[in-house]
Amino acid sequence: MGDRQDSRCAECGEPLDEDMKCRNCDASGNMPFSDEESKEELKSIMEWLSGATDTLSFDREREVSESPPAKVIENEDYASELRAKLSEAEAKIRKMQIELETYEAIANAAAQKEIVESLSQALKAKQEAEQRLQEAEKLLNEMREEIGSREVKIRELEEELKRIQQEAVNREAELSRREQLMQEEMQKLQAMKNELGSANEIEMKKALEELREQIRVKEEKMREMQDYLRRKEEEILVREKAVIEKELDAFEEVTLAELKQERIKTGIRQLDNLLMGGLPLGSQVMIYGPPFIGKEVAVNQFAAEAVKKGVPLIWITTDRTVDQIREEMAFVVSNLEVYEEKGLIRYIDLYSGSVGDIEDTPNVSIVRDFSDTEIVEKLMSEYLESIKETVKSRGYRVVFRTVSALTAVMEMKDMLKMLRSFVARRKRDKAVTFYCVDKGLIEQEVLNIASMMDGVIEFSSDAQGNSLAIKGITKTATTDKVSYTFTRQGLTIGSFTIGRV
Repeated sequence: MGDRQDSRCAECGEPLDEDMKCRNCDASGNMPFSDEESKEELKSIMEWLSGATDTLSFDREREVSESPPAKVIENEDYASELRAKLSEAEAKIRKMQIELETYEAIANAAAQKEIVESLSQALKAKQEAEQRLQEAEKLLNEMREEIGSREVKIRELEEELKRIQQEAVNREAELSRREQLMQEEMQKLQAMKNELGSANEIEMKKALEELREQIRVKEEKMREMQDYLRRKEEEILVREKAVIEKELDAFEEVTLAELKQERIKTGIRQLDNLLMGGLPLGSQVMIYGPPFIGKEVAVNQFAAEAVKKGVPLIWITTDRTVDQIREEMAFVVSNLEVYEEKGLIRYIDLYSGSVGDIEDTPNVSIVRDFSDTEIVEKLMSEYLESIKETVKSRGYRVVFRTVSALTAVMEMKDMLKMLRSFVARRKRDKAVTFYCVDKGLIEQEVLNIASMMDGVIEFSSDAQGNSLAIKGITKTATTDKVSYTFTRQGLTIGSFTIGRV
């Protein structure tokens, strides 16, 4: 460190600071021999001095012996010049010595710094090792404590195990004793059975045979009863078919009168009163409202009214199977299969194909491909052609339930295109059609569908109960909402004010 403090600047000779920089000329003390030129310069100076000295001695001897006094004066000037150069060389040598000392001081300082850093790292490593040792001792103590506590628990468990083993031994001895007693009791019972067995066994076998005979007799009576009921059902079915035939004949005049007046009944008397006698022939009506508040029952009654009067019905289903529709219709019309046998009902099933149920059944046409928007019309044309005489005399009705479900399998523009063509053809045929639309569609879509219709029967529900309102279609007894109640058998509409017509 002393050498470092005594270091001086190679340029001006002033002391250097701790960073080996000169505060006087701001020159750095690092690398005094920065290049080979300084070494070469020193070497040339030394060679020059050596040569100059030899030359001077030789010239002076020769001049003293050969030259006149004037030459002595010139040699003295030359000597002065040499002395000046010698002084200059000495100054450069001193400068280089200073630089050399500075370099050595820097080297010593760097070595000392390296040693200090090494000692610092060693001390730090020692401290970390001591810390890890303390942590290891702490962990070892915790493990010793844990081992001690576990040894205590193990001793407790061993004691508990010994107690359980002793209890098991005691229970095993008790079970052995009870088993022995049971065997003794079984031997006694077997001895008693051997004494009384013969008589009781005969009686039990006799009772069993009597019971079997009674069951056989009852089964025979049951089969006879089933045969009787089947015959009665067949008789009732024949009678009902005859009654239905009579009803169809009786309703023929009513149906013809309705066609002549161009107004048909809906199957709901109060609704017909609201409509001032019924629906105009060819009406295309949207039945709109939330699901399960009675609008489906009104549609079922409309369909039942048609088949009861011998009017062909085409039912287009998009949200349930045909069997489910038949179950619902059974509440509003009995013996629906009779009307199906007469060819008065045709189902076009747009639902079953989408759920994988594609079994063909009589009076049912299953649509599997919705990309053909004309498929429904093709199936309807085929059916109507097969009953064209009946259609010519009585017309036909259509139920489309529901239009809403088509939005799940068709683009809206394709559905509206198909529906527009469908509605136009039903108007042309003067077929009254109910189109079910569930509330929940986008308002604009509902408006697009409603714009194709002749009117809307809107069902709604609030805190006061269920109500319906008729919009368009025909002249009505009231434009207000009318309350109603419903069951699976039918819809009952409340009072309304005719004075509001």
